[in-house]
Amino acid sequence: MKTILSAIILSLFCNVLLAQSSELKYNLEKDKVYRVKASSVVDQKMTMQGQERNTETKSISYFSLKMLDAKPEFFIAEVKFDTITTIISMPPMTLTSAEPGDINSEDAVQVTNSILNRLCNSTLVVRMDYKGFVLDIMNHNVVEKTVLEGTDSLKGMAAMAKPQLVMMADKDALKGMIEGVTAYLPATEVAQGDKWESTFSNNMGGVGMLITSNYKLKELSKNKATLEGDVVMKPASTEPMMMNGAEITNEISGLGKTNMEVDTETGWLISGSSKVQMSGTMHVNAQGQSMVIPVESMVASETIAIE
Repeated sequence: MKTILSAIILSLFCNVLLAQSSELKYNLEKDKVYRVKASSVVDQKMTMQGQERNTETKSISYFSLKMLDAKPEFFIAEVKFDTITTIISMPPMTLTSAEPGDINSEDAVQVTNSILNRLCNSTLVVRMDYKGFVLDIMNHNVVEKTVLEGTDSLKGMAAMAKPQLVMMADKDALKGMIEGVTAYLPATEVAQGDKWESTFSNNMGGVGMLITSNYKLKELSKNKATLEGDVVMKPASTEPMMMNGAEITNEISGLGKTNMEVDTETGWLISGSSKVQMSGTMHVNAQGQSMVIPVESMVASETIAIE
């Protein structure tokens, strides 16, 4: 009886020890498609010439990844942005990959929809490390050519927005879109209370932001890791960018919190949420005039795994 009791106690003790640490890295099943739904709401207040302008931007995207092959230092995967939709309150517009759009239109919205549609009908072949960072988009040249075909002859408002439209297929921009979903793992053995950092750049739309998340392993169970962390956002560059014929310098930064649940067996996200408060100024030079625009934003986002 004493022997049985000792064995039970030893077994329980071993299970507790196993639950205290885990190697958090990607360990995806080959040829299985993993999907997430990501949504965000941005409430922004800008003060222009003494008048406040409030804008709400809602975005929803569906992202999928299929691991094709694994090596000791990296793995190869197919990545797809299945759907991307952004709804802006002011000026009212909907940008969506669900519509074919028209690359020959002078309307920037129609051209944007065409590019989004092409992007979401493309498959990116990526090489990733086990932290979730993109080492390379192996077929980027082919995808970029397909997505941007016809943009050399843009007219009207679409021509003025060309720098932002072309940026949608930029390799670094696509890397940032992927890493915004995947780059959160330490790829090492961690125990409760351990911390690590993840930094990536997101420059979709021409506005480059450097996003750093300082994660902490809050809780660990047999098949789930709970993470919490601080988020710091700052401009990726102090160089001015061109947008709709204007030269804009971004001096906006942000601080926030993030919480995540991760499958310890695969490393894949179960669910996550974050809130970031942003503030600062945008310096705008256009047609010989310059202005400083104060900006305040609250960014709330959620991500959840779907079947």
